[in-house]
Amino acid sequence: MTSHDSQYADYTVAKGLEMTRQELPNELLIQILKCLLPPIKPTPTSDTIIDYYQQLTLFAALRAVSGQWDSVISFLLYDHVLLPSTSIDQVKPTIGLMAQCRNPELIKILTISGLSGNPTKVSIEQSKEGLALLNTHLQRLKNAQIRRLELIGETPAFQTRQWKSRTLPNLHNSLETLVLTHFGYKQTSLALVEVGPSLHHLEMVGWQYVHRHSRPTLHLPSNMPNLTKLVLKDCFPFRNDFAKLFSRIGEPIFDPVRKRTVLKSNLREFLLQGNSILRPTDVLELVRLNSIGKSLTVLHLSFSHSTSGKPEAGTLIAKTCRSLIDFQYTGPIQQSFFSALAPSISKLGVAIWSPSNGFTSALYLSTLNLGYFTQERLKDVLLAPCVLDELNIVVHGLKYEPRFVPQFGVADEKAIRAKGTRIDVEFLNV
Repeated sequence: MTSHDSQYADYTVAKGLEMTRQELPNELLIQILKCLLPPIKPTPTSDTIIDYYQQLTLFAALRAVSGQWDSVISFLLYDHVLLPSTSIDQVKPTIGLMAQCRNPELIKILTISGLSGNPTKVSIEQSKEGLALLNTHLQRLKNAQIRRLELIGETPAFQTRQWKSRTLPNLHNSLETLVLTHFGYKQTSLALVEVGPSLHHLEMVGWQYVHRHSRPTLHLPSNMPNLTKLVLKDCFPFRNDFAKLFSRIGEPIFDPVRKRTVLKSNLREFLLQGNSILRPTDVLELVRLNSIGKSLTVLHLSFSHSTSGKPEAGTLIAKTCRSLIDFQYTGPIQQSFFSALAPSISKLGVAIWSPSNGFTSALYLSTLNLGYFTQERLKDVLLAPCVLDELNIVVHGLKYEPRFVPQFGVADEKAIRAKGTRIDVEFLNV
């Protein structure tokens, strides 16, 4: 490096330091520094959490630049807090940043993870020490206004009826969204009883019954009047527990015809994702409870083309849900499905099955109810009484087979696009 280059480098560094002392609008500085904030993985395990906190500590050191940076970085640091709960070795890295949390009101999202990526068995002593430290952190947050709580795996959360009162006593006053991922049956009951009435959004991932000596009982609040969005992904509980959950959705009102108090649903979005024990006929029964179908504006239903598909169920669901704007249905359908759609729908998703490419697949396909809808019947979308902005075609295919790209009739595709409809194709291997 020449002396000229060295002088230029010194000048650049000095100029950069000078710029950091000049205050930027907070909104702009937030957007700039947010790019440096390490992301939280969707399913954080012990290994990824330790790495995350190492990066987060480096990011936190930038608070020393100026008072403005301290304020903005504190806002970013504590807006979403991730706390592990597996062992003391996992929880230790959180001590510094949690001890520096001077304003718990900054915390809007809290994730507690009980997942361990380390196959080494955790001792009882390590587990107890980790739990004690976690509870110390949580007790500091008793005045936090947490809006979203995410619980992943086996955590101490809602293990007992006293957990909330001892750790987050004000949770029910602020909580809007609850996400339960691979959470226990008992803990699910306690969580919903404690905070269910205040929830606006509920998401349950991997909710399933684990066979034990006796069947667990799902306990629920008498009603969930504020619930507007429900997401169920890869859920395999008892089938009756779905009906029990849906029967509590709504606010109590007096029905002058029945002369008694009933629940009226405020649910706007229901998303059934991944695999599920639910069949289309089951969903039909669920959306008829508490007039849930009448209140829905977004309905996404993921089904496989199985022998229990019953194409007529899709038509009946469409007739029940008359306020839909966004309707995605990936089960088999019949022709009357399109004419039964609500006029308000602007986004529609339907599915076709790719032709078989092998003998094994042919045997498998012969057991499925594929419905009538194929690539050759795209024009039947025009039977719908609604004006579509988007049409999403989901192509079901079998793993290890070449991807089937549907070839729609040119005239049919042109006629649909002429109405201002965008056609998208999505591939789903099963």
